[in-house]
Amino acid sequence: MKHVSRIAALILAVLVFCTGCGSSVAPDKYKTTVAATYGDQTTYLDEANFWMRLNQWGTESYTGVMYRYYYGITDIWPIASGVRTQTFEQTLKENTMAEILQTYILLEHAGDYASSALTDSDNEKIAALIADIRDGYADEFFTLAGVADGEAGDAQMKAYFEKRVQAYKVARAVMDQAQVSVKDEDCKSFRIAYILVPEEKETTTESTASTEGSASSSNPVGEALANVIRSNLVAGKTWDETKEAWKDLTSNEVTYAYTEESTSIFFTEGKDMKTGDSKVSYKEGTGWYVLYCVSDDDAEGAKTRRATLESEQQTEHFNGVYKTWQDAAKAFKVAKEFKNLTVESAYVAKTTTAAPTTAAPSTAAPESTEATTTAAVVDK
Repeated sequence: MKHVSRIAALILAVLVFCTGCGSSVAPDKYKTTVAATYGDQTTYLDEANFWMRLNQWGTESYTGVMYRYYYGITDIWPIASGVRTQTFEQTLKENTMAEILQTYILLEHAGDYASSALTDSDNEKIAALIADIRDGYADEFFTLAGVADGEAGDAQMKAYFEKRVQAYKVARAVMDQAQVSVKDEDCKSFRIAYILVPEEKETTTESTASTEGSASSSNPVGEALANVIRSNLVAGKTWDETKEAWKDLTSNEVTYAYTEESTSIFFTEGKDMKTGDSKVSYKEGTGWYVLYCVSDDDAEGAKTRRATLESEQQTEHFNGVYKTWQDAAKAFKVAKEFKNLTVESAYVAKTTTAAPTTAAPSTAAPESTEATTTAAVVDK
């Protein structure tokens, strides 16, 4: 985050120095318990808790799963998150409050930049988002988030998402006012395909003997096999034919802009290749890459690069405008009742569906690094 992190640094101080341990507020009192104030406006604990649990669920369903798999850690919240010296719990609470504050600031300018009224399309997409949450999240989420079953719970979530959507519409309107200028030469891209021959992987005589153009009684491996694969390309085989012939090996295609800065072997080796060129390149500890230049002037890659550069310029413009709003923002105070909420490991995969593999839907403004923004539910 950029703007969010500047706000969050202040919020963290508020959260860390609040006293108390363990929430003493009963869930049925959340609707009337203050979680934070912005000037004379109030966010109550029910809403703050919802956003915290939504962010928690997304973090656990991705980062938590990774920590379980690689480190055997079943509860990430007490351990360091890698953000300064914070724990995952502190980071979660900081990000939740930063998003709430950012929403307040953006909504103050709704009348100047975007109508606060939601369109039919906005409402349809919010409804679809709520339906996705209902379908993809386990019962434990709704219990922790304080969301009831049925229409009452859906209406509760809709009210929360409406504010985030309205805030995003303001941010989007600001970005759309940016004077965007991107040169064609900054977008020109190339596309490289590759097959990886791992250092320690052997290819059986049967597989090579049955492969057109690659039969070999010597059973080539390593660099020798990579050279055999490349010889098929030199002999006129298409990339698809070659990839199919050695489908037991890892293959893929990647695109880069010439103006990018990258140390990837695909970039450093591929940027000087011409369409139809092939080569074998070795990477220590990995193996031999058979590289093939699909295109030295990739139109789709250039289109994607242009969109990225335009988005960066729009974001830079938003940053400048938002900084002035942030500097003039009202006092924001986080109540100890929010700080004292308990965050425990709670992610449970829904038994009827696979566990979510990405972060929970996020409705943060453009500078948030959460997975999905309200761009998915808002018309420009």
